[in-house]
Amino acid sequence: TNAFNGKVNSVKNPITNDYMETPTLANYYRKSSIDSIVIGDENYGEGSSREHAAMEPRFMGVKVVLVKSFARIHETNLKKQGVLALTFKNKSDYDLICEDDIFNIVDLNKFEKSGDIKIEILHSDNTLDILEKMGVSNILVKYEMFTTPNEAEGIRVYGSADFMDTKTNKLVNGAYSILGFFTENEFKQLIILNHKDIYLDQITDQVISSVELIKEKQE
Repeated sequence: TNAFNGKVNSVKNPITNDYMETPTLANYYRKSSIDSIVIGDENYGEGSSREHAAMEPRFMGVKVVLVKSFARIHETNLKKQGVLALTFKNKSDYDLICEDDIFNIVDLNKFEKSGDIKIEILHSDNTLDILEKMGVSNILVKYEMFTTPNEAEGIRVYGSADFMDTKTNKLVNGAYSILGFFTENEFKQLIILNHKDIYLDQITDQVISSVELIKEKQE
């Protein structure tokens, strides 16, 4: 049951804003090469002990299942399929999630056994929640839509934040820009971080121009 509309098998496509059946949306993501995440409540996967219940989400591009708690066998099957089976460190964080959120798994390559995984949640109202403190504070979020010269649509999320400098272990103010490009078959994302925001706009423009040149050559 969808917690946002109270309906069974009815979920929102955040790209088209249409509501559709869950398998239809999952297939839309798969064909568009968009990775997805499943958010669940308590005892997620109850009654789904067969391996196909974990194989199908993996086939459809589900990378993460984040829930309050798992049914034990289903959790094991997800992990066997290479899907990140995660539980909320604080179950109340479940209530932070909104219907149109975008999720970012932070520093997954640095994950260690028995450690915590940090997840950023970007809300449609431009606010940002972080499920685990990660050394970033004073975050300012803005966004704008754009259309490139060869009619590719995109979204730019940008702003300023205090970043943890890994060399000095001190917070330094910097700027960031996240570029997302929508094409006919997929969604591409690029993150740009810069400790000095003076050149960020120029760097962003150069990146967009470079992407356009590559795309034109492919065509």
